[in-house]
Amino acid sequence: MRLLRAIEERATLRFVRDAGRAAIQTLVDLLHGVVMNEIILADADREGETMTARVIRYDREQRRLELAAPNTTAVFTLYGDGERFAGALGGRSFYWDAPRAEPAKKRVKR
Repeated sequence: MRLLRAIEERATLRFVRDAGRAAIQTLVDLLHGVVMNEIILADADREGETMTARVIRYDREQRRLELAAPNTTAVFTLYGDGERFAGALGGRSFYWDAPRAEPAKKRVKR
């Protein structure tokens, strides 16, 4: 009986520990999502107007960005060549230019 109780207590503690880790990781992912997964789209027809959208998914093979429109449940897709992605939402056309990688500076040893 004691052995069964010990096994049960260990399993419960392991479950609680793993659930705690999962909850912490989910919180970290949410915080990173708010900060790091948002991009600013430019309106193709209205110069100077922008919209911030949250990146849901990036499919490298199909060169497709799935985005969520702010304060709505609307999801839309931008297609591109890896440098510029373009698409439409509600009759408005948007584009996003992906940042280019900068070449590393050569270090000079003294």
